[in-house]
Amino acid sequence: VTVIWYPLKDRETHMRWKQQLRKLGIPKFLVVEHWLYDRDQPDIYNGAGLFIVNPPYAFIQALPPLLEAMRAALAPEGHRGQMSCNWLDG
Repeated sequence: VTVIWYPLKDRETHMRWKQQLRKLGIPKFLVVEHWLYDRDQPDIYNGAGLFIVNPPYAFIQALPPLLEAMRAALAPEGHRGQMSCNWLDG
């Protein structure tokens, strides 16, 4: 299992970065992201993500109910935020 934490700055740049990572063809590449704000806030930290290569099955099963609770607890006042968990497939 390999876990890589990264900051989220803006969605457009991040989407291009994930497109490049898809080309690597790494199997079992899970992406968990928490965008704090409803839209990008220029020049600030907008959230964080984790790349998890070969996550344990029990972790994958336990994660979904935790995501909504984390989103609700961590979103700044006045923002809903967004939490996602997806496989990065080639």
